[in-house]
Amino acid sequence: MNFSRRLKWRAAALAALVFAADRASKAMVEAWLDLNQPWPVLGEHLHFTHARNRGIVWGIMNNADNPLSGWPIAVFSGLVLAALVVYFVTVPATKRLLHVSLALVIGGAAGNLWDRVVRGFVTDFIEADLGFMRWPTFNVADLAISVGVGLMALDILFGDDPEPVPPAQRAGAGSGP
Repeated sequence: MNFSRRLKWRAAALAALVFAADRASKAMVEAWLDLNQPWPVLGEHLHFTHARNRGIVWGIMNNADNPLSGWPIAVFSGLVLAALVVYFVTVPATKRLLHVSLALVIGGAAGNLWDRVVRGFVTDFIEADLGFMRWPTFNVADLAISVGVGLMALDILFGDDPEPVPPAQRAGAGSGP
């Protein structure tokens, strides 16, 4: 198997691993924690609290009466996920960091989309509070998406393409008698 195919398969496996970790963590939270019951992990700084998010990221539009919650969000999420998969397939093998970042985003988006389609809401459970900053409740999928987007930003800023080959050094150029 050539490098390009091996890289794509490894990145696809990473996306599947993120999806599986997200599903497993949500299943454990749903089985072990009552809804809205916090469980301290690291004192006041980290809690696991079983929450249901019918809205979008960070609980925005988290209202069952909101006509945009539920299926409209799921359809939009599915379209974005499909576009990301198409983009993933077309990314050249030289873009290793972009493959990893897309795999994280795709795996996380698939995990949250599964919840939206199957359950009608996304299970969130991680609450982090640093004292000066408190994050809204999130999950493993959200974490993977956030890290993936951060890696995409690094790829945009610094890239990981090999140095371009000057025209004079390309095969056949300047190698005459």
